[in-house]
Amino acid sequence: MTTITIDHSGPWIVGFSAQGHTGFAEEGEDIVCAAVSAITQTAMLGVAHYAPDAEQVRREGDAPLLRVRIKSPTPQTQAILTAMLLGLSDLSAGMPEFVRVIHTGTEVESK
Repeated sequence: MTTITIDHSGPWIVGFSAQGHTGFAEEGEDIVCAAVSAITQTAMLGVAHYAPDAEQVRREGDAPLLRVRIKSPTPQTQAILTAMLLGLSDLSAGMPEFVRVIHTGTEVESK
């Protein structure tokens, strides 16, 4: 299973991490993993564009990890990360045995 952790600080999403293999199919054939990767890596690229001081970690291998932490969130980074969260939440709702989204920190409901 791939677990995506969304980190909140008040009304802001201040980071995320994606960890693990989805296990949907063999490596190279796993379309669920490809979807998670496309969504999270695109968000990482967008964050890097609007918050060049953001911390980014990418580790491959048996325990893959992608992690982004934002020091100074902006409306642009929030739009990117909210779109990422919407896509991953939709994927998780359709494939809960392969993708899980969890939240940490102080999450404030938006209206």
